Amino acid sequence: MNTLTGNLLIRFGNYYYYYYFYYYYCYCYCYYYYYYYYYYYYYYYYYYYYYFYYSYYYYYYYYYYYYYYHYYYYYYHAIGLKSTGKVIISIIVALIG
Repeated sequence: MNTLTGNLLIRFGNYYYYYYFYYYYCYCYCYYYYYYYYYYYYYYYYYYYYYFYYSYYYYYYYYYYYYYYHYYYYYYHAIGLKSTGKVIISIIVALIG
């Protein structure tokens, strides 16, 4: 009976050790998965930050482009008014003269 009890304890001990090892493996796997998830989350955060920065840069670029285009429009509008003014002055001078 002592031998049977000893064998049961050994078997139970081996099973418990195996179970503990399996649990440890699962813990390591979960820890690895958690680390991988953390890395993925960090990568996602970095990607989101980069996307936000890119969007902000794109918005700034678009705003600058709009401002430049607006300035360009006003510049050509001023040239148009200047040319129109020259034509009107020329017509007035021609009519007076």
